[in-house]
Amino acid sequence: MNHFISFELIRSMNEKAEVKELMFDVELKEFNVREMILQFDFINPLSISTGDISDIIRFTILQPDLFVSSASGLTIQKDTTVEVEVPR
Repeated sequence: MNHFISFELIRSMNEKAEVKELMFDVELKEFNVREMILQFDFINPLSISTGDISDIIRFTILQPDLFVSSASGLTIQKDTTVEVEVPR
């Protein structure tokens, strides 16, 4: 999946953890014309979003031709980013 979308964990400025504790795997659970459901499995979930401000996962679209509007036939722009807060 890393050939199509890149994923980055963005930490709060005050949070500290070793890089190996912040690693994660991503599994595509569902992908259809209306939604894409991803599951993130963190190596050490207790190290994620530990401060006052939640961590963020940033998705960047690397291969836009996989994301085509069924209404217009247009693709999403390359390097489009989406940010989602990681709950505690």
